[in-house]
Amino acid sequence: MYKLGTSADIDTALRKYVDKIAAIEEKDYTERNICKEKGECDRWTDRQELIAPNINNTLIGYKIEMLFEYIDIDGSQLTNWYHRKVTGIKNERTNAVIMEWDQECLGKGDQKRTVEKLLPTKYNPDEPKQRAWRQYLQ
Repeated sequence: MYKLGTSADIDTALRKYVDKIAAIEEKDYTERNICKEKGECDRWTDRQELIAPNINNTLIGYKIEMLFEYIDIDGSQLTNWYHRKVTGIKNERTNAVIMEWDQECLGKGDQKRTVEKLLPTKYNPDEPKQRAWRQYLQ
């Protein structure tokens, strides 16, 4: 017959694992933040549907984010996802949609509404590049 140790023994054994888990989580968060700052990964990629949605009237109201790369005033390259929603379909055959940008994503002189091509090949790629797009989940 087995006999358990004292609750202090159990607490000590569990503490060892809790500390290991905390160290693993800390390392994970650090690596993810570094990766995210470089524009190489983010937490939303794995939460996307595997196949791009069809470009038709069912897409109206769909919130997306699109990746843009640009040069900052200090000369460094910046990469960022900007979000908006589909407000209309311009041409199903060419995947052209009418987009309305969220106000917080607009810079000085930016248009509130634009026409964008949502190419299936640019949907949630493993290595996002300029004009990559995906569902906005935040």
